[in-house]
Amino acid sequence: MTDVLLINSPLFRANRDPDSDSSVPPIGLGYIYTQLVLSGYKCDFIDAVVDNLLPNQIVDIIDQSDAKYVGLNVFSSNLNIVCDIVKNVASPRAFLLGGPAIHTLIAEIAAWDTDNSIFVITGEAELILPEVLKNPMRWGEGSANIRVIHVTPESPFYPSDIDLPLDRSIFKNEPTVRPDLNLIESHVVASRGCIYNCAFCTAATSLNQHLRPRYRSSGSLSKEIADIKRVQPSTNCIRVLDDLFLRDQASIDLAIGLFSETNLSWRSMAHILTFRDAPSSWLDGIRRSGCRELFVGIESGSDRTLTHIRKPFSAEVAYRTVSRVLDAQIPVKCYFILGFPGETESEARDTVSLAHRMQSYACSVGVPLRVSAFRFRPYHGTALYNELVQEGQTISQITNRVDSLEPGSLDPYDCTSEVYAVYSKSTLDGYMMEMEKING
Repeated sequence: MTDVLLINSPLFRANRDPDSDSSVPPIGLGYIYTQLVLSGYKCDFIDAVVDNLLPNQIVDIIDQSDAKYVGLNVFSSNLNIVCDIVKNVASPRAFLLGGPAIHTLIAEIAAWDTDNSIFVITGEAELILPEVLKNPMRWGEGSANIRVIHVTPESPFYPSDIDLPLDRSIFKNEPTVRPDLNLIESHVVASRGCIYNCAFCTAATSLNQHLRPRYRSSGSLSKEIADIKRVQPSTNCIRVLDDLFLRDQASIDLAIGLFSETNLSWRSMAHILTFRDAPSSWLDGIRRSGCRELFVGIESGSDRTLTHIRKPFSAEVAYRTVSRVLDAQIPVKCYFILGFPGETESEARDTVSLAHRMQSYACSVGVPLRVSAFRFRPYHGTALYNELVQEGQTISQITNRVDSLEPGSLDPYDCTSEVYAVYSKSTLDGYMMEMEKING
């Protein structure tokens, strides 16, 4: 008999064509799966995103499974999909729900109409779940139908040391083949938590005071990469998925030393503040160590908007910093968001213009620059979400474009929701299309 069926929850109600650049292995679920198996539980894993499963197919899989517990990850963008899955399961199950921002979704989950038990785990669940399953009702608080279990830094099950084992054999999309970049890529997480407080992000420090940033050592990462080379020998690149890998001089020195020894290329998130005044030696070292691309969240070309969303830099500083990275012959992928609450059409145009300006500079120095644009989505609990609620705005359900049957060729990962900017939906769609065309 299976003890736990873990499911990487779907982001769509409709079928889509999987996009290897947008879908990465669910490393967090992988850690949970590994700890459960090491603790003696029989655990099955399904990736509904990679397998392109419809919600009704997932319901059928759950009903046909003999698992006592079903684990699902929940986000603002798929909250209603997971709700429908839980409500439509006909067989008696206990659901284990988690996710990086699930503490902001508890009220909505508590209102779900289901006779099955729900256990919500806030914080990081991999060390506590094996204990919870021994006697679930002694954990947490709430009723017989829904119990909430908090994992705080004071808990003995809080992973202060994030050097944890990971069984990669469950990931169907790793290593990820990227023919456009000539890469075969595996993935690591080098830190947990965040040191930034972006107003649109569920990882903002003000929302996660129950967590603290933790970082892995060079030795820990070196061992994991050696294991990757052993079990996934075709891998030629490591993508570091967390936000804090390159946060200061010490972490940059660690990255340069680590990848100079691995004979693998690498890609990682980067921050404007980290590289704004970085000496050329940092950038040269990063390039020489095999860095193939840095991902930079710029979000807006409007200084007023940047202040509103708590980005601690100006549009001009962002441009100069990205230009310096390009001068060092390091490719960059820039992320933008259009449609922030209160954003004017002029400010949206500033964002599009900044993206064009960066692309033009990249072309002039002969270094690739890619642009990825999203429309604003109000995530539960964030500063911008709360601001909209306080203003009396009706917050509509987040819907993926692939589910909305709207025309157009935007990335299926681009979500639609209410337009909270002070311009029309057609104007927003037009700017989104223009941003898509920047990549050629």
